[in-house]
Amino acid sequence: MTFTLEWPTSDVRIQSGTEVSLYGYVQDGQIGKELKVQIRHLESGQYWRTDGSFGDAQNHLAAVVDSSGHWRLMHT
Repeated sequence: MTFTLEWPTSDVRIQSGTEVSLYGYVQDGQIGKELKVQIRHLESGQYWRTDGSFGDAQNHLAAVVDSSGHWRLMHT
């Protein structure tokens, strides 16, 4: 499963250069064994890459915590 997290919004605030903890829940519980997350900055349209830079879309691999749909991603 892959999804895109868009920021900034009233619910999502991320500051680049600091450790970020993202977490969530997939309501239908069909998360599987891995979850790919793309983090897109709304103002620039660019994606936060795994090396901390911004550019083309790149997937971050989130840890699936349990089979009920909970996941987390730590990123700097």
